[in-house]
Amino acid sequence: MLPDVHGVIQTDDRAHVLFSLHGRTVWANSGADRRGRQNLAVIFETEDERYRWLNYTLCVLEGVIEPQTMSIQSRIYLCVNELV
Repeated sequence: MLPDVHGVIQTDDRAHVLFSLHGRTVWANSGADRRGRQNLAVIFETEDERYRWLNYTLCVLEGVIEPQTMSIQSRIYLCVNELV
């Protein structure tokens, strides 16, 4: 499965941040223990000055989907370019 998700996050301080998720979900096991393991690239975009640093970042998401409940557990990590 190739997720391609776009949306908007509204922060507690009323900023709007667009996000885009692209990557891969691999289904492991079968039957009642079936889970989807996700590895996704995450890109953010905003016009709000407080969060503008997100426009220059690339993040990765690792996650697990439980198909019975359609619940998702995930973590997002900021990638840091150490070459510059």
